[in-house]
Amino acid sequence: MCIIAPSLLEADYKCLGEQLKTMEKSGAEYVHIDVMDGSFVPNLACGMKMIHGLKGVADLVFDVHLMVNEPVRFVKRMQEAGADVISVHYEACSNVAERNKAMWNSCRNCSESGNLGRSSYRRNLEACRCDTGYDRSSGKRWPALY
Repeated sequence: MCIIAPSLLEADYKCLGEQLKTMEKSGAEYVHIDVMDGSFVPNLACGMKMIHGLKGVADLVFDVHLMVNEPVRFVKRMQEAGADVISVHYEACSNVAERNKAMWNSCRNCSESGNLGRSSYRRNLEACRCDTGYDRSSGKRWPALY
């Protein structure tokens, strides 16, 4: 199954709520949200406050891509803010065992994004995510696994 997720980075920031509704009306089921810390990657983009503020504006799965150093610090808080799917980069983690423990304890299905030098990629779309428990058919979240 192929999922196409429009990126929030391409939206008009003056009217993000309307842009999410347009994505939904256009047939999107997911929205891709890049979270950047200015350290792991040179740009800054999005955060938990923005994700929390936009959750519920449209019926979209929030696919959050953490492009930050030590992403383990943010997994639980991103989940609480409304992230339905979380991707992290293994090379951003100083302690891979800690990352694995945090991800597996917080999520139903977990894996990682990697870096090819030029751009990020997802090795296997079904495996490369941390599914925090969103049931698309009913619109309900499963209990978090902590």
